[in-house]
Order: sequence, then C-alpha cells, then structure tokens
Amino acid sequence: MAEIYLAEVQGGDAMVQTMVIKRLLRHMVDDPDFNAMFLDEARLGKRLSHPNIVKTYEFGHHDDELFIAMEFVDGLDALAVLRECAHRKVRMPTEVAVYIIEQVLDALDYAHSQEDENGKPLGIVHRDISPSNVLLSRRGEVKLVDFGIARAAQQSHKTRAGTLKGKYGYMSPEQVMDEPLDARSDIFSVGIVLAELLTGRRLFAAHNDLDVLLMVRDVKLDRLDRYGSHIGIDLGRILRKALNKKLDDRFETAAVFREALTEWLSMHRHQVTPVVIAQIVESLYQDAWARKRASMSEASQKVTEMASGTGSGPIVAVAQSIDPATPAFVEDDYSEPSQIGGIPAGALDEDISGPVLDVEDMGDAVVAQEIECVDTNRLPGFDRPVQQVPGTAEALLDRDGESAVKTVDEEEADERVESESDTEEEEATPVPRQFPSIDAALSALGSPSAREFDGSEISVEEDKDSGLAESRSLDSAFDSDGGRLVTPVPGEPDDAGDFAESPPIAVIYRLAVSRATGLLVTSIGGISKHIYVRHGIPEYVSSNVATELFGEYMVKLGVLSPGELSMALAVMPQHSGKLGDTLVALGLLKPLDVFRYLTRQVRDKLIDVCTWFKGHFEWYGGREHQRDVFPLDLNTFEVLGAGAMALPFNRLDEWGEKVARSRPRMVADGRTSPDLFQLGELMDTVCDRLDGHTSIAELRRQFADQGDESRFLRILYLLIQTELALLTR
Repeated sequence: MAEIYLAEVQGGDAMVQTMVIKRLLRHMVDDPDFNAMFLDEARLGKRLSHPNIVKTYEFGHHDDELFIAMEFVDGLDALAVLRECAHRKVRMPTEVAVYIIEQVLDALDYAHSQEDENGKPLGIVHRDISPSNVLLSRRGEVKLVDFGIARAAQQSHKTRAGTLKGKYGYMSPEQVMDEPLDARSDIFSVGIVLAELLTGRRLFAAHNDLDVLLMVRDVKLDRLDRYGSHIGIDLGRILRKALNKKLDDRFETAAVFREALTEWLSMHRHQVTPVVIAQIVESLYQDAWARKRASMSEASQKVTEMASGTGSGPIVAVAQSIDPATPAFVEDDYSEPSQIGGIPAGALDEDISGPVLDVEDMGDAVVAQEIECVDTNRLPGFDRPVQQVPGTAEALLDRDGESAVKTVDEEEADERVESESDTEEEEATPVPRQFPSIDAALSALGSPSAREFDGSEISVEEDKDSGLAESRSLDSAFDSDGGRLVTPVPGEPDDAGDFAESPPIAVIYRLAVSRATGLLVTSIGGISKHIYVRHGIPEYVSSNVATELFGEYMVKLGVLSPGELSMALAVMPQHSGKLGDTLVALGLLKPLDVFRYLTRQVRDKLIDVCTWFKGHFEWYGGREHQRDVFPLDLNTFEVLGAGAMALPFNRLDEWGEKVARSRPRMVADGRTSPDLFQLGELMDTVCDRLDGHTSIAELRRQFADQGDESRFLRILYLLIQTELALLTR
C-alpha cells in the first residue's frame, strides 16, 4: 500500500541524517480504509520504542499525501540473506539463526505487552512476520519492521487477516481460517522463519496458493522432516512447539519462546554477538545488492518492452519471471502480482532506489520534495568496497587446533553425539566462533541447495514424499458449477430415521463421536443434502438447492455480482471447468478468499441441517465421495454448537414447554466435553446449574432475568441431544 524513498534530513548543525520516507501510493490516497490503516501503522510505530523495532520518527500530510518518516537500516533483510546463501549453496550456522530469532522475539514480546494509558493491554498482533520483515544491519542489529497490518484492540480500521496484504506461507492456521488472532499467531509465524533460517528452505511451499494454504492450515511439516535432519533434538523440540497447530500447545508468549532459545544457546556454549551478524551481513552485502540491481534492470527492460508493445506475454506475469532468485510460488512481499501505475506490483517493491526526497524540518511537520532520481550505485554502501573483517587463519581454529568451520555432515554428527550422550563435559569458558566471511562461516559441503530461494523449480517426482505430487484445484470440493445437484444413492441404507425422533444434531453428533465414515442423506420437503463424512468430520456437502451452489452463494453474500458470476461461468471452460480457478484468474477473488468462502459455505449448509425439526435421514456406511475432495478440516463440534445457536426460537419454545417440569442434570461420564462446542462462559454457567433438582421452567425464569433465556434453551437442547445431560422427573 506504500512506496519507499531514501531521504536525507539536514540538521541545524549541518549534520545529515539518512532516513526512509514511506508514502501511501497515490491511487490509494482517496481510500479511507487504506488511509486509516496507514495512520494506524504510523501511530503504532510512534508508540513502539525498542532496539529491535525500526523507529518511526514522524508522520503527517504533505500536499494531501500521507507519509511516515522512519529509521533507515543499512543492510539486508533475512530473505535476501537466504537467497544469497542459496545462490552460494551454503547454510546459515544454527546458532546464528537462533540468535536472530531470539532478537525478533524480544521485539515481539515488547509489542505484545504494550498497554494503553489505563493499563489495558493493546492486544497488538503483528500478523506479517516473514523473512523480508526481519532486517539485519551492517552494524549487527536485528530489526523487526512493517506493522502495516498489525492488529490492535483500539485500531480505527478492522481488516480481515491477510486480505490487504500478507504472505500465505507465513500465516498461522487460525489466520488462514480467518479465526480470532492473538499473540500466539505471531509465535507460529516466527517458528516458520526460524525453520527457514535453519534449513535454507521454504517450510510451506507448493505449486499453487491453495496447496500452501492447506499445508499451513494442517501444519504439514514434511519439508522440515526432510530437510531439517541436522537440527538437534532439543532445538527441534522447541521449534515444533512454536509450530503446533493447537494454540494452547504453543509457547504461551514470545518471552517464553525467547527464553527457550536463550537457554539452548547457553546449554550448547554458543555465544553470538552483533559483531558476528555484522560480519555475515558485510560478507553478503555487495553480492546481494548487485544481484538485486541486475534483477531490477531486467525488470525495467521487460516492463519497457511491454509498454512499447515490443515485448510479449501478459504484464501480470512479469513479476514472476524477472527475478531468477524468485520462483513463481514464492510470495515474498507480493503474493499476487498486479499492475500498479504501469509497473507490476512486486517488480519494484524491494528496491530502495528511486526518487530521493529532500526532507526539511518545518517544526511539527516534515515537508518532502522530490528532487531527482539517482542511480542505485550512489546509495549508501554501494560505492564502498566490501569491508575486510580483521582476522587470520588462526582465528578459524578452535582450542584444539581443529577447524572451527564444519561441514554439514560434521555438524550433524556432532549434534547426534550431543543428543545421544552427555558424559563428556565441555570446558566452562565459551569460545566465540569467528566468521571472517560467509563462505567460511557457513557449512558449504553437502548442504541442501535451497531451491525455494535460488529460483529453481520444484520437481514433482522429487517431492512425492513431501505430499506435493498431487496439486489440488481451487474448487476440488465442488463440481464445475460450484456444487453438484444431489443424485439418487444406489443400494439400501444401513440406517434410517425421522428427525422428529432423532434430531439432526443428535445424528451428526453420534457420527462424530464414533468417527464414522460414510454418506448421510438428509431431506425435508423437496430439499435434499448429501453429507459425506470421514472419521466423523464432514468433508463434502452437496445440495439440490440452487442458491447453495458456490457461485450463487457468493452472489448472495455480495462478494460477486450476478454479472461477474455470469462472466465467470461463460469463460469457465477455459479454466478446466473450475469455478474457483476461473474467479481467481479473472481477478474477482484471491485464492485465500476462495479457500475461506468454500469452508464457510459448507459450514453454513451443515448449520442449516442442524436447525431442522422435521425431515428424514438415511445413513450409508463406508460410502466415500468419488473425487479427491478439498479437505475442509471442519470442527464438527463447533459446527454443532453454531447449529444450536441458529435454532429457531419458536420451535425451541414449544420444546421447552413440553419438558418444562423436567429437572435436567449433567452426565458424569459424557463422551465429550461441553467446551468442544465453543459457546463460551454461558455453557459453563448452564452446566453448573443442571443439578437434577431445578426444573426447566425455573431455569428459564432465572436466565430470563439475566437476558439469556433464548441462549439457555439452545444450550440445553444441545446438551440433551448430545447426551451430555439427561431429563429427569
């Protein structure tokens, strides 16, 4: 949403300070949402003052354009470091990777702990942790940057996670599913960055965005298993705790995660300092920027050719082809290229060259004037030779005269010995390792060539055991029209019944707790829905209701207009008959939106069935859907809870009158916990009051006085149908 300028401010003492001006893109100036988000970032940046967070000096307006004056970090981001390492086919030392993440976690601990003037937590969540937002300076500093989509409780804007910006491969599972986020979402993203620094590989990489989203949602760590064998058992345990799918099983806070890494560094006698970081950055600096300049020169040439009509191919493809260090499936800062101002978004995002701003201090305001466009070779650092780090060959030798630079095989052997035996005590005084150059510092022999950072393609044959051999279509969960009209089921059902006697909630609950696999056919009047269940979890729902087709569903939500849907259906044959792929290709939806709306659509179909008080069902055990369906990962119990909350009150009221004299009580040995339905504190209150002595009529009066009568009835009905509570006389 912004462009970056290198700037200089002239002080009263003739001192010149270099800084960065971040300016809202001109075509977004009139958009109130982007203005609010930009100002939120500026205010948040002014509030955050920490050595590991890029400073915000000032923000304001100039000629009706918003800007932020920020600290300039002369160095490389972690993504550039990973790419340069991949080009050299080397791997970052384990302890250096751990130290970098330790510093990032210190910044996050500070941000997560911020409170307002009344001592109330701000609830800051960065939401955009990735290698490109971790800056490493030539002075050895580690800085976290870009709180542009950070979420705080008191923000003026409320954006959906990852919609305006965000990198699919660095999201948390709950972020992918558009669920509420807290600080533990950042912990998961930091775990991803740590894994990539340790392995030199993308942790979640696939042939298309949907596969990446599925890998994140399901936390498929196949690539960590495959490429992280050199990571010691104890560090691996720390890493996997951060990458746990369940929120409660991750580190509780960034501080706890940081302390675990600090303890690991201490236990293994590793001593990493800013000097070490500075040496590594300096060794990479010239080559990394030379590679970037060459890439950007090629980008400019291709854009010029296409603008003049001499080039070929769609301009939207430029950002995926211009940079040999950036394969198409690496999202970086530009997950989906689009044309902005004649230049593909992402083609110039990372380049800090361009118009330089002369910044004058005008009291409370900073006024910026565009003065000239300069060659990148004149930017700080480009006209300086690579700094030679002092040291001799002896500095590379350890205490026993052996080389301190180990091959990958030697490192793995050492870590296996450390993990299997602790009988030999090391000397108490740690000896810091010297890193005169990146080639000497990093383990070059036998290291994996990090394909995801050096531009080579994923080989399907090579990645069969990584779960990447089969690539899913965006709408593999539904048919070409977005949801097949139901067809008759051959054969006799294994079970059948009437919803008046066995309500849908009770039927679906029994399938869930028994982990059943098969087809549940439900019908009421002329409506029929087929629910395919695998291990108790609904994975596919087809319906004969035309408005429940995916395309019509999107129109009903207002996501698509009828005209847009008609256009998509008209060109759908050109996209293998896949509506989801067509919508993405036309730019009407993003892959993440298709992913979320599809899950929501199936969930809504199930919730609708849960509200039926009449109808019929048939169960066909062992029946499976014939096509490879999109794994929705629905929480059956959460869906049942939502279904109970959607029950029509008039029908519940009738039911409540019939059982008014009953005295419900909780079952001591219920098959599940009421907490699984995710209905909050009221569920606990209702459970506590079901003592077997108080009638439903009296309980209704009690909850009516609290304004919770309708919710009480819904929760009670849910507990009765799931046999977690019984009605007694």
